[in-house]
Amino acid sequence: MKREFKQLIVVFALVIALVAVGCLVSGCGKKQPDPTQTTTDPVWTIPTSGDSTSSSETTKSSETTATNDTSTTASSTKPVVPPSGDYTNPLTGLPCKKDVSAKRPIAVIVDNIQFAYPRQSGLTQADILYEGLVAPGITRFMAVIADYDDLNPICNLRSGRDYHIFSAFNHDAILVCHSGAIVASPSTNELFASIAERLYGRYISSKGKIYYGYVNTKDEARFSQAESGKKYGTIKNYGARKDLQWDTLFVSSAFKDTLKYGLCTYVKGFSADRSKSESLSFMTYGTSANMPNAQTANRVIVSFSLEKATGSKNVEYTYTNGRYYRNQDGSAHKDAVTGEQLSFKNLITLNTQVTNYTGTKEDPNLADIVVIGSGTGMYISEGKAIEIRWSKSGETTPLVLTYADGTPLKLNAGNTCISFVNKADAASVRVLG
Repeated sequence: MKREFKQLIVVFALVIALVAVGCLVSGCGKKQPDPTQTTTDPVWTIPTSGDSTSSSETTKSSETTATNDTSTTASSTKPVVPPSGDYTNPLTGLPCKKDVSAKRPIAVIVDNIQFAYPRQSGLTQADILYEGLVAPGITRFMAVIADYDDLNPICNLRSGRDYHIFSAFNHDAILVCHSGAIVASPSTNELFASIAERLYGRYISSKGKIYYGYVNTKDEARFSQAESGKKYGTIKNYGARKDLQWDTLFVSSAFKDTLKYGLCTYVKGFSADRSKSESLSFMTYGTSANMPNAQTANRVIVSFSLEKATGSKNVEYTYTNGRYYRNQDGSAHKDAVTGEQLSFKNLITLNTQVTNYTGTKEDPNLADIVVIGSGTGMYISEGKAIEIRWSKSGETTPLVLTYADGTPLKLNAGNTCISFVNKADAASVRVLG
């Protein structure tokens, strides 16, 4: 009897032990969260000026301090996922899962003044990114994107210039900006006539003015919300600059509503469907461009300067794992929201005339870039650089890129940064091995 009692005690102890082990393994019946799954929808926020420790408030020169910050590069880039799909993005040559060839891309004008760094976001989504001076030492971007259906917000939108209009036409793109100035008559601070003529606008007699084929976020009702008694496009309080009190965001849903409904300034002069062919040509994905007599290009410094004016902007690119990672003002150039560093498969520099002119009272010191004509340049990709030629015969004609011998140039498939640099500056582009 005692033996049987002892056996029962042993069996009971074993059962208790097994139950305890089972609880540890299974979490006592509660399903453990999968760390790869998100339980709530992500919230997209633009940091306030106090949220960022960006070096944008420093005055260091990128020419002397820009370095290859490999620690930030490795931690701030997304895992490489090979592109796939049955279609081809006309702006990159990369495979994609959606046919975007039949609709016009967007060309979004984005600020790059130091005060904008703490909130600057969305540029990593650009298929083609143009960069050029708007004032001594200050560049501005034009982000050209083929598929705008579901973009993360792009911040901070700024005013356009004549050369943005002409460059947008290289890709039959709809220009998206926060008003603008025309070099020929900067005091008007309007782009009505220019964009109406060049990007499919049309005159509406009942309105008494030309309504045009671009989206002005300063005027569009579907982008706007009231703040401090004023209306601007999808604004947030800026605060970092007394002369710039609001951020203006590009938001996909607002833009698509603008195209869809006739309740706003935007009028589709002809159509939002694409009618022009793409200026750039690409190699088949997985093959490499022919780059004869190339020099090694593991590090590239681009200097933006003006003729007969002081002040310049220097940007450095470092080649790592097949891409050129961008640094400016001595730090990795990162998206303020995602932390991802800007990088490109292709770099193109175009030598042209960049001059200083007097603008409005608010913006007296501006830059004018000649983008119609012809000249030399450089194509840089996969650790190599070659000399190229560029030409654009008119405001509404495409940009033509060729090898030095005049043979059409095909780029490696991937995103591209195109920089307008001062042809009078012999050190505007420095390619280092």
